[in-house]
Amino acid sequence: MTPPVIADAAGTSKATFTSTYLASDTLALDWQIQNWNNSHSLSKDTGEDRILMINSLNNVYIGRSRLV
Repeated sequence: MTPPVIADAAGTSKATFTSTYLASDTLALDWQIQNWNNSHSLSKDTGEDRILMINSLNNVYIGRSRLV
């Protein structure tokens, strides 16, 4: 089942995993899921970050391949 869309940045940053498997030790043995955003660099006048990017635990989704 596809998880619902989170409509705001605060909700996305605070979101948890979309499934218990993603939080399991089994997955953690081979993968590390990152949780970060670039909000700290948006206010600086460096000209690099102009769009808010959020990499949260909720952004990870694994589904069945349609090729199978």
